[in-house]
Amino acid sequence: MDTNIRRLLKEIGAEDLIEVFAPCMDDYLYIIDLQKNTLIISQEAVKRFKMPGNSFDNAADSVRYFVYEEDRPMIREHLQRIADGNEIGNIQRADNVSGLLGEREMHSFVSSHIKDSSSVFLIHIGIDGFNAINGTLGVDYGNYVLKSVADGIKECLSDNQQLYHLVADEYMIVDLESHTRDDVMLLQKEICKKIEDFIISEKYKVVFTVSTGIIHATKLLKYYDEYRKIAVFSLKQAKSMGGNGVYFFEKEDYKLFLKKEKIKSALRGAVTNEFEGFEVYYQPIIDCSSGNIIGAEALMRFSMYSGGKKESISPVEFIPLLEETGLIIPAGRFVLNEAAAMCHEMRQYIPGFKVNVNISYIQMMKSDIWKDILSSIEQYNLPPESLCAELTESGYTDMTPYFYTLRKKFEEKKIQFILDDFGTGFSNLHCIVNMNPNYVKLDNHFTAKAMSQTRDFELLKKIVELVHSIDIKICIEGVEKEEWYQKLKEIHADYLQGYLFGRPCDKNQFLNQFICKGIN
Repeated sequence: MDTNIRRLLKEIGAEDLIEVFAPCMDDYLYIIDLQKNTLIISQEAVKRFKMPGNSFDNAADSVRYFVYEEDRPMIREHLQRIADGNEIGNIQRADNVSGLLGEREMHSFVSSHIKDSSSVFLIHIGIDGFNAINGTLGVDYGNYVLKSVADGIKECLSDNQQLYHLVADEYMIVDLESHTRDDVMLLQKEICKKIEDFIISEKYKVVFTVSTGIIHATKLLKYYDEYRKIAVFSLKQAKSMGGNGVYFFEKEDYKLFLKKEKIKSALRGAVTNEFEGFEVYYQPIIDCSSGNIIGAEALMRFSMYSGGKKESISPVEFIPLLEETGLIIPAGRFVLNEAAAMCHEMRQYIPGFKVNVNISYIQMMKSDIWKDILSSIEQYNLPPESLCAELTESGYTDMTPYFYTLRKKFEEKKIQFILDDFGTGFSNLHCIVNMNPNYVKLDNHFTAKAMSQTRDFELLKKIVELVHSIDIKICIEGVEKEEWYQKLKEIHADYLQGYLFGRPCDKNQFLNQFICKGIN
């Protein structure tokens, strides 16, 4: 097998291999990962044999699901021979690029020394942007860099510091020498200096940095899978800091990471299961002068089950994860359809009723959001102006080219556009004129300040006057008290939104509170 193919297969892992090969084959596919001692099977095999999952620990025992009983001893023997490196052929204990031992040997070393050491640091090192080196200078030169980095790191180590090559551009030092963070940082700086020396010796043919995730791991090393996951997490955190990033593992960071991963998994499950767990809440928007309700803002809500109990997840937590995963696009369509249905029902009681729907920058960049809005409008036979798009001011400043394309479509299709969180970002009249929103919404934090400080209230008055001077209306968010309402009437605000008029609630509660009983 070609060396590059071997390396690729090693890099991407068994789970990814299944995803690559399974759609191309009619057979029921399974892969045994000897390093992790796991059995991974394709989804077709899961369905055909009604398996409880697609991943099983203890690979040698798990093959019983696919192998006749009389053949199982032979299979176990073969697997053991391969794992031990005794199979005829080419299983090499040392990596053929770096000359270093790999993950299996690292685990064996750690297991044999953990009892004798009072302090163990795992130092996970990764070359930043290594793919670019392969892409621009070729794989052979990339291998030369890998070998040179390994040699440079080894020159910095004592006999109590062992270096291993994990995958691709990643190395692990098992450090039995260092006792404090300062000790580890001295070692890290020495390694960085060696890499700088290499770059200079190459006359800057290649320029790169390394990031380092560090774990004080004595208590973790009893659980191999756990410390490997933590090592991967720590290196990822270090890389997120930029070149030469250094991250010391913190349990609280990891807990937060695991919670995010749990929420991501729940979000994926909800999207594929007809949006189970998603809800749309509505908060009323009123006309300032009359006090009459004119519309509502649609707000996405999400709950998941954790430990057998339903747990509500804050939008501050789950919406960034929807954006990160791209799930905001299907979830956004769900909200649009729900909002359109609600608007259709409300217009039976309030003919001019409108619903505002928040649009993410991901939806702006990666979907035809205007088509999604039109589709929802057409499905419920609504006038185009009844379903309004809210975009944040900061989103506009970051995504100007995308925004202008979208704004043109909105104008063509007569879809109204609302500039949300006005006052938090790039606020000036030139900006607003260019954006040409149907109205702006003043950020609720600014409202609270204006209601408590005379100077800020005078500024609020001037903002209202200036926005009106270019023939644009303004909605004041965060209105919580009756006296605030009266003051805002005096300065001729157009629309108001806040807890004084109603908290976000589901459609049935909204109908009951604001239609059956009236807004007052």
